[in-house]
Amino acid sequence: AGLGGRGLPSEDPESLYLMLRIVEEAWHHGLTSVPNGLYDPDESLEAMLAAVSPEAAEKLLPRVLHGPPRPFDAMNMGTNAIVAVDERGMIAHGTHSATSTPFGVGLMVDGVIVPRPVTLFASPMVKMPVGWATSLLAVRDGRPVFTAGSPSISALQNVFQNAVNVLERGMTPGESVRQPLFGASLYPSRRPMTEATMGEHTISAVQDRGLPLHTVSPWEPEMGSCHALAFDPDGTIHAAADPRRLGRAAST
Repeated sequence: AGLGGRGLPSEDPESLYLMLRIVEEAWHHGLTSVPNGLYDPDESLEAMLAAVSPEAAEKLLPRVLHGPPRPFDAMNMGTNAIVAVDERGMIAHGTHSATSTPFGVGLMVDGVIVPRPVTLFASPMVKMPVGWATSLLAVRDGRPVFTAGSPSISALQNVFQNAVNVLERGMTPGESVRQPLFGASLYPSRRPMTEATMGEHTISAVQDRGLPLHTVSPWEPEMGSCHALAFDPDGTIHAAADPRRLGRAAST
């Protein structure tokens, strides 16, 4: 969609509109990309890989650019995110959830709690789109350049926006996490949240195009909390913790 060549969403309503629409179309696409809407590793692997391919993204772009807004129901969950790199360059990224009963899903593997999203994907009671994730690792020419994770119902939107800021707009993670964000809707509303700091002009311009938004206070916790690392070619590491929730960047 050429996001890297556009202005920041807080300055360019078209940027905000396109990013909101990308999330909508990716969500609906993910819900219909595997048989019966549920992932089965024995039957759905080929369909899942095709669903998240660059070719699939190319096919979705005309819907983003020319189709109408398509709201969707968000979910209610609580999560913590962590990203880490050691002296050998080995990277770990992901999230774990503690809001179900019992803690996590009640299972532990070698001391690691099995995350709640596993139950969401496995349960026929909740339909989850293929490709939805709470963390991301971006690799360029065989080398890691960016990794991020986020909690909250807006995890997908949070990681997406911060990835665009770092990979397409050249920001450091610290610069990125301080930008205004949009997020998921708060059930039962289907209107995506957007922080008031996105700007009244930008928010009004997007709503005038038929995509209603729910304005919330700056630093809204339900926008998520991006924890991220970016890697320069010379080996310099840039780390950041989102100010929207408690977190920190640290080295040992």
